[in-house]
Amino acid sequence: MMNGIDIASYQTGIDLSKVPCDFVIAKATGGYGYKNPDFKRQIEQTLALGKCAGAYHFAWDKGYTGATPEQEAQWFVDVVKPYLGKIALALDWEAQAKKLGPAWAKRWLDHVYKQTGVRALIYASASTVDNKAWADVAKSYPLWVSEFAISTDPSYKAGYTPVHGYLADPPGDDDIGPWGKNITIRQYTSMGFLDGWSRRLDLNIAYIDGDGWDKLCGKTSAPVEPETPVKPTVDELAQEVLTGKWGNGGERKQRLEAAGHDYAAVQRRVNEILSGKAPGTPTTPPTSEELTEAE
Repeated sequence: MMNGIDIASYQTGIDLSKVPCDFVIAKATGGYGYKNPDFKRQIEQTLALGKCAGAYHFAWDKGYTGATPEQEAQWFVDVVKPYLGKIALALDWEAQAKKLGPAWAKRWLDHVYKQTGVRALIYASASTVDNKAWADVAKSYPLWVSEFAISTDPSYKAGYTPVHGYLADPPGDDDIGPWGKNITIRQYTSMGFLDGWSRRLDLNIAYIDGDGWDKLCGKTSAPVEPETPVKPTVDELAQEVLTGKWGNGGERKQRLEAAGHDYAAVQRRVNEILSGKAPGTPTTPPTSEELTEAE
C-alpha cells in the first residue's frame, strides 16, 4: 500500500520535496478549456522526485461545461501527452458532472483509452457509484473512491474531522457497487494536514505497490526474449573435432548431426586442416575414406 495526495491550483507552489507522500495526483484540466496553471510544475517535480504520479480531469468543470465527453477527453489528452507512460490518468466525477450519468463518463474513459492505451481511474464518491448503473464502467476501469468520515462537532469546517498524518486503515466501505472489494485508491479526507504544507490536503491510500502503479500508467513488462545461441562456424567445429570434443567414427557423425551441424562439411574441413590446406581451398568432394581419415 502507498500513501499520497491529490492537488490542484489550490496548492500552487507546493514543494513536494517537503511533503511526505508516495504518490501525487495533480489536476491537469477541467471541462473543455481549463488547465491548471501549476500542473506542469507539479507533475514534473513529482516525477523528478521519483514519486508515483498521476493526472486528473474534472468533468464539466464550473464555467467550462457544454462539451461532449470526447471533446473534454481530447483536451485532457493533449495536455498530459508529454507524460504519457509515466503517469496514471483519472476522471474526477463530482459536482455538476454527476447529473450527466455513467454513459457520459464511459464515453470519456473510452476515448482516453483509445488515444493513450491507458485505462483511467474513475474518481467518485461512494454514494455516487454504489449502484448497478456503473456496471459497464466497472468492467474496464479502476475505482478511486472518495468517502469521508463526517463529524457532528460543529467546530469542524463542513463537518469534516481534521486528520494529521496518514491513516494506515482509514474508515470506509469495503464493498463499492459493481467494483465490489476491488478498490484501487481511497480518498478519506479533504482536511488532511502533513508536514511541509500549512494548509489542508486531500489524503489517499492506494491498495497497490509501485508495480501496480506502473500498470495504471500503462506500463507492461515486456517478455524477455531468449538469446539466440550463436552457431559455431565450420572452422570452429573442425577445431573442436580435433580436440576430441565430438568423439570418433559413427558417434561423431551422430552427435554433430543431432546438434544441427553439417557433418560432411565439418569432416571435410578437418581433412583440409590435417593436409595443410587453407580455408576455402577448392577440393573435390570427399570420398568415404577421406571422411574417416581423421577418425
